[in-house]
Amino acid sequence: MSTGLPIEITSSMNSQNYTSFCRLDIDIHKNVPHIHIHEKGENKERWHGAEIQIVIEGNWTTYRSKILHYMRQMAVITPYAQFLFQFVSDSPEKNVTIRFTRRTDIMPSVPLETKYHPSAVDILLIKRLITETSKQTLLQFLQHEFVNIGKSHAERLIGEMGPDFSPKMSVKSLTPQQIVRIHQLFRQAKFDDPSGDILSPAGEYNLRLGIIKELHPDMVATFSGSAQVFEGHPFIVEAGVSVGGKDVKQVRISLMVKYIKHGERNMLSPETDCVYSLCCISNVRSKGPVRMHLYLHLISS
Repeated sequence: MSTGLPIEITSSMNSQNYTSFCRLDIDIHKNVPHIHIHEKGENKERWHGAEIQIVIEGNWTTYRSKILHYMRQMAVITPYAQFLFQFVSDSPEKNVTIRFTRRTDIMPSVPLETKYHPSAVDILLIKRLITETSKQTLLQFLQHEFVNIGKSHAERLIGEMGPDFSPKMSVKSLTPQQIVRIHQLFRQAKFDDPSGDILSPAGEYNLRLGIIKELHPDMVATFSGSAQVFEGHPFIVEAGVSVGGKDVKQVRISLMVKYIKHGERNMLSPETDCVYSLCCISNVRSKGPVRMHLYLHLISS
């Protein structure tokens, strides 16, 4: 968005004797690509992997430390990937090249595309789903656009909505007041919890490996919890704590948020003094400054 320049992706499978090159940009509203070029090229060196190039405009002088810290956080949580960062200046002596190397070939499971849980939707989202659905009746809409609503359950829900609703009524004919009633019932009714299998946690092994690779701590401990649910959203919390190490100040907190929804996958790494972090470190006692790094990784839908 800052430069208007497209993304360039080069990839090749281990068994292929060619590379695939794609230049594209993305419709962020529909989450679909606009492909400019998609072609094959020679691969005489039998290189395999995926390389993504993107150009972003920014103030390097002001934000250098934050950018490099962000790259390090990415390297910690994805030790199975290799990152090459280059800053090219008009003055060659100011050029910066940093490589974050791959440490493992073990990758997390691929996140799964999922439908919405009825407890997790609001009125605007219900309206959007009605607009986009290919289903004709209200019964079909409830069955096929949401998880954990079978046919018999959908029929019971429609019965509880009131006399203005019927299983065979056109879902496109619902009035704003009727949509509000559906939302109210979704908030009041009991549904089975959504499955946490759609999520893609980094795993204790990768989190521990990433911390060791980038920070070289004296001690490290990691934890990956089981899937829990909040208001229809499954989530997993992973944590890592390291003591000592390279370039570690006094207590430093990193919160990484990754969410999966309808096939989208995003990762953020803001610096934050979040409540969860403060709760975790509130009982630390030391006679002097603590050189500790705390990582929290939250994966949710």
